[in-house]
Amino acid sequence: MKKFISMMLSAILALCVFSPVFAAYTDADSSASYYESAIRLQDLGIINGYDDNTFRAGNQITRAEFTKIVICMMDEDTAAKSSSSTSSFYDVAQGRWFAPYVNYAVQKKILSGYSDGSFGPDKTISYGEALTILMRVLGYDETNVGYYWPDNYVTAATSLGITGDMNYNAYVPLSRGTAAILVDNALFAKPSSGSGTAVTKAGNSSVQQTNAAAQQMSTLEAQQGYASQSSASSADTYLETIGYTVLDDALVLDIDGNNTSILAGNLKLNNAATYISKTQMTTSEGSVYKHAVIDRDGYLVTYKNYDSSKKEIYSLTVVANKLTDNTLEYTSTQGLKGTFKFEDSFVTYYDNSKQTYAAAKQHITAGTDVTFYGNSYGAWSIAVIGSENDIDPVRATKNYSDDADSLEGTPINKSNLIVYRDGKAAELGDIRINDVVYYNTKSNTMEVYSKKVTGVYYSASPSKAYVESVTVGGKSYEIGYSAATGKLDASSGAYKIGDKVTLLLGKNDKIVFAIDNNSDFDYFSYGVLLSTSSRVATEGDNEGNTENIASVFMTDGQTYDIVTAKDYKSIIGNFVNISYDNGVAVLTSQRISDKGAFAGEIDLNQRTINGKYVLKDAAIIQRTSDDDAAVASCELLDFDNLTAKTLEDIQVINGVTANSFGDIAILYVKNLENTYNYGVISGFERIKVGDEKQTVGYKIYSDGQSTSYALNTVGGIRTSIGSAVGYKTNGGQLSKLVALTKIGSASSIRAVEGSRIMLGSEIYKMDANVKIVNITNTDNMQSITVDELDALKNITSVTLYSDKAKNDGGIVRVVTVVTGK
Repeated sequence: MKKFISMMLSAILALCVFSPVFAAYTDADSSASYYESAIRLQDLGIINGYDDNTFRAGNQITRAEFTKIVICMMDEDTAAKSSSSTSSFYDVAQGRWFAPYVNYAVQKKILSGYSDGSFGPDKTISYGEALTILMRVLGYDETNVGYYWPDNYVTAATSLGITGDMNYNAYVPLSRGTAAILVDNALFAKPSSGSGTAVTKAGNSSVQQTNAAAQQMSTLEAQQGYASQSSASSADTYLETIGYTVLDDALVLDIDGNNTSILAGNLKLNNAATYISKTQMTTSEGSVYKHAVIDRDGYLVTYKNYDSSKKEIYSLTVVANKLTDNTLEYTSTQGLKGTFKFEDSFVTYYDNSKQTYAAAKQHITAGTDVTFYGNSYGAWSIAVIGSENDIDPVRATKNYSDDADSLEGTPINKSNLIVYRDGKAAELGDIRINDVVYYNTKSNTMEVYSKKVTGVYYSASPSKAYVESVTVGGKSYEIGYSAATGKLDASSGAYKIGDKVTLLLGKNDKIVFAIDNNSDFDYFSYGVLLSTSSRVATEGDNEGNTENIASVFMTDGQTYDIVTAKDYKSIIGNFVNISYDNGVAVLTSQRISDKGAFAGEIDLNQRTINGKYVLKDAAIIQRTSDDDAAVASCELLDFDNLTAKTLEDIQVINGVTANSFGDIAILYVKNLENTYNYGVISGFERIKVGDEKQTVGYKIYSDGQSTSYALNTVGGIRTSIGSAVGYKTNGGQLSKLVALTKIGSASSIRAVEGSRIMLGSEIYKMDANVKIVNITNTDNMQSITVDELDALKNITSVTLYSDKAKNDGGIVRVVTVVTGK
């Protein structure tokens, strides 16, 4: 039997789960040594138990009972009952239930009676007698086993693996549980040549099974090259001699409804095949078995596990943390961190498809589970990328704590649980009400998404009856889960156009739930008004009429165009509360009576400002435009990455607390954090923007290259080539450009190292990401490192630039140098 690796890929072993033909035994302990053997023999129709659905593993088994089991093992039950053989034993009378089985077994020369002419049908069979019968079924007799009974048979059976870990005296009575183990092991043992008709494998091509049983096997034979032969010499298991197909090293890649996908044999070379399953045995994606058994009709009927000490396929399931080029940084399901470097040609399965890593890597993102398989641990042959489509999202209906035992009814495995919230490492207690959670129980990973959008349901596309996307808050969102469809389509109870709705967004910013947001604090009720405009509505209930539009910077860092009741131009730049009346937004400027309540020391470790706790979902909005700008601009700051040590009163514009504890939910500030990019002006040019020509264009040299920018705001700055600037961009254009302040200059450098530089007797602190540019040739500027600056010869001029004066705490952002010839 050639080896076929059956791997669980969504298409490799596709299981079609039928209603079980038999019910599981009511008295069988799933942890007992005999349990899997008993279930497997029931799957194969060899042992069915008693009428009351019990197995009675401890009962001793008689010679008559064991004989019937063996005849069923040979798949000759019908032949035995139709045989006209007369009895050779005086105690096996015709008409007794066991008579046809005993007579047929004697005819096949697999058993004999006692010297007094009896068979002893009601006598308990011994361990040695049972092994002797099984060895004869496999085609072994005294000529190739030996003539010393029972020792030679016991020894031979042990060498074939039939006895497993058992080492009983040959004369002890056999229990039903032990009998199940012996018969089960014999089915997968190597038969002697000439024991029956073997079904062997002549190929290893992939085959997709059909639902019709007869057509399944003909397809299997035609495409995979299964052929019937008269000799059993090529069969590795007894099952193959009676018409079964045995797939070795079977990996279950996917279970999808009635289909199971299996990859068997050579992990690198083979493809998966899909089968309909009749087995009672429970399995899961990623499971690896020593054997998977396919019957004559092409159905998957059972599995057999590896012996614990002889496993031939190893696996490692990990959760992706970061993928850089071809190197995967991961955390294993045991909580251990590691890396794996892929070759572009590495065999990788995704969504039931065999691919190369180069083709499949786009599906590996933070939180994705990846399982490696190979013939030895660490020497991986293939990778299987977990399918995201199999994991349904759930909505958190409460704030969770670290000691929670279940997630909306699903038990939580807290051993090495990995939680990501909005792409960052988190804990179970970080999950808040109305978060969207994808819980991958296989990799024990939770991906949590907190993004919510609240606004007026403006329009549905292509129609409300067949909704695929909706517009809320001036933006269009694609529906990504059926629960959202039922709330946004034309069905009874769904939201209507013009209703206020909160969208809960999951993976890829797709809508997974639509709700009335009745939580204690709604972040989407606040924002900063950036600008106002008007337009003629082209869709929605107001189509053809003029609408007032407010562009509002929201707490998620995005700008939304909201239809408003009037023009709010007079409050541009203000922090506003957003409410809704008859399907349009009403903006109300928020006033703050005590800015000092939010000002004070910033403690990142304690997550506090002035002793007030900053919520993990807190939004810190920084205004980047001037106070009197006709169009305001803002940016979102990350509290965990703030470099400022204090927040001054003058920097606070507004703030909102979320609860009775006074925890900070939103801060609106200015001049708190420097988020500029830095570089050197390398030229000026006329830049075309759309159909107009922008007269002010700047070329800025930074990080080894010059880039041309146009200003998307009115006016420029007075500067010159070789001067340092700070800038911000938006959509490829400059949204902010400022000239940096010279805080030091000299004709030489006295010392420089790490984060400090000395000119004359003055020491200056340098930014960790200081830009050092050699501007000797302004047509070919060069970026250099601190070490290269220290080694530079013939310096004739060095200039230090900062965003503020040195006495005001300014640190060096840009260093320019000129060298002589």
